[in-house]
Amino acid sequence: MKKSRGFTIIELLIALSILSVIAAAAVASFSSVNRIVDLQKKNDETVRDMRGFVERLDTEIGGAVYIERDKSTLFFSQRKDTATGSTNGLFFTTIVPQEYLELGTRGEIVAIQYIVEQNESASGLLLLKKRTLYNPIGRDFRGSTAGERALPEPASFSYSGGGVSEYIVREDFSVFQLRFYGGGKWHESWDSEKMNGLPDSVELIFSLGDRKYREIFNVFISES
Repeated sequence: MKKSRGFTIIELLIALSILSVIAAAAVASFSSVNRIVDLQKKNDETVRDMRGFVERLDTEIGGAVYIERDKSTLFFSQRKDTATGSTNGLFFTTIVPQEYLELGTRGEIVAIQYIVEQNESASGLLLLKKRTLYNPIGRDFRGSTAGERALPEPASFSYSGGGVSEYIVREDFSVFQLRFYGGGKWHESWDSEKMNGLPDSVELIFSLGDRKYREIFNVFISES
């Protein structure tokens, strides 16, 4: 009958080495799965944010208002060159829709400005800010030259019952361009005073990273 013997030190070391390799592989696999899950969550969040932004912009542009004799209404966008390429800001007056969640009374006219700037903390990226002015009736938005048409700083507003809100929409656009359809052709810029009205449609081209997106918005409210 053979005598049973224990493991030698060499055999134990080999077994421990194998277990270490298996454990390291398991940890690496778990970390990789976590990274994939985190990336997917981030992508899903980005998609939700952009869907919300596009839907909101569609509603805002769809309700744009321009009244020929009222200088507090305007639809203005000018194409300009930046370090990342050409881009557009946008300023317009619109009717607050019923589902609007920001400050203000539903159904009132507000002035909205989308401001595109270079992102100082991330080279090659654009920062998009949104500024909303409530109760703009009575202000002359058409009195300045075309290149200067923009809302002044919030501190300069002194409307009773009005107000201003401003926040950053996103800080990671690589492209943000608008085009405007009117008079049977597309335009890179638009000035409702010079064009004597609103555009029929607005095209937005934007990029987050290397992927480019394109959206078309229609203007439903006619000028008067």
